[in-house]
Amino acid sequence: MATIETKKIRNIALLGHGSSGKTSLAEAMIFACGASDRMGKTPDGNTVCDYDDEEIARGYSINAAVANVMWDGVKVNIIDAPGYLGFVGEEMEAIRVADSGIIVVDAKSGIEVGTELAWEYATGEGIPKAFFITKCDDPDADFGKLFGELHEEFGHALCPVFIPVKFADDMAMVDLMDMKAFTYDALGRKVEIPMKDEYVQLTEEYKEAFNEAIAQTDEALLEKYFGGEEITHDEAVEALHQGIINGTIVPVYCGASPKMWGVRSLLDAINASFPRHTAKKTEKDIAGEPVEIDPEGKTSLFVFKTVVDPFVGKMSFFKVMNGTLKTDMVLKNARTGAAERPPRSTLSWVRSRTLFPSLPAAISVCLQSFPTLQQTIRSILTAPFSTLPLNPPFPICQWQSFPTQRAMRIRFPRVLPVCLTRTLPLSSKTMRRRRKCLSTVWATFTLTLSFPS
Repeated sequence: MATIETKKIRNIALLGHGSSGKTSLAEAMIFACGASDRMGKTPDGNTVCDYDDEEIARGYSINAAVANVMWDGVKVNIIDAPGYLGFVGEEMEAIRVADSGIIVVDAKSGIEVGTELAWEYATGEGIPKAFFITKCDDPDADFGKLFGELHEEFGHALCPVFIPVKFADDMAMVDLMDMKAFTYDALGRKVEIPMKDEYVQLTEEYKEAFNEAIAQTDEALLEKYFGGEEITHDEAVEALHQGIINGTIVPVYCGASPKMWGVRSLLDAINASFPRHTAKKTEKDIAGEPVEIDPEGKTSLFVFKTVVDPFVGKMSFFKVMNGTLKTDMVLKNARTGAAERPPRSTLSWVRSRTLFPSLPAAISVCLQSFPTLQQTIRSILTAPFSTLPLNPPFPICQWQSFPTQRAMRIRFPRVLPVCLTRTLPLSSKTMRRRRKCLSTVWATFTLTLSFPS
């Protein structure tokens, strides 16, 4: 396989509340790019990202799954993160290595606890954010109401880009950048239709918000906006790109993943407007200080996840933070000081794997058989600097267990984990939003094992 340049790589994390449609969106993106020959469904247990037996049985994501696709010459690494709070560590892993996060929102359910937490985690990590409102084909979905709630909750940076419009029995998707309307056939292929006067009236407010948002990214565009001049397509694309990187624009896209509505338009936006790894200029070292990213510099890797495959064995997922990884390199483990030689590098694909001779900065991959890293999750391989590690979530509640007899001690393993996390659904009132709501949250518990002396 040919080497891909850093500027042609996008690392995207799909975030949001549990069952909001993240895995379905990932499945639609994989299918649209031709990486899969059929569209899987979560209830059927045949999606690409939910491949674990436990995930198939439960019907929702438990692990952060990584899949890669090619779209118009750009490699898109998709990290499908779980939404339930019992697996918040997986979500934080995805955010730590992603270059941008897409927060998926159910058009009918609206803003949920997981939506707010995904926003907080992504903001805390400092990565650009975007919204994708899915299930817009639902008759009860009200985009106008939901966009108003998003605008009120997350601020004026929200910028509508690709939105649904409904008039009588007609429904279409409108691209506000070019003011074009589209419908979709039974296979999910986009078909352009005439822009009706009714569509223009319904989207006038959102078009104004779009123009205002992109105009604020550049003084020249701001002058054109106030002068009543039209902003060209290329200017809008560049302004959107800069606004996403700077955090002044949070684009909003819409669609319906199972029907492929808006999926290809989202992929086009990821290609043209979403940032690559080097766009943020610096990476955090182990002390939290900024270090300049150099794609031509010394190689530095950050291992953010280790899993055990029943057929392959232990595998470490990592991101190339600096330089380019090659199979003949010898790197130093910053945690242990030991020398590490990657036996072979592979692009991460949850059900199959493809050999890759060299990996430039910013690509998330799966590496097979790192000897000294197999015992450690969230370790660091580094040459020029040590990357800031993950901070595991703090447990909400703590339990302590005392064996009643000394003889019970032999029943426990010799090596015990410090913490054993488990999830428990609790019904509680949340005051995180400005209005009260009753919702189901997931609490993380710590079980401490103590033995009599």
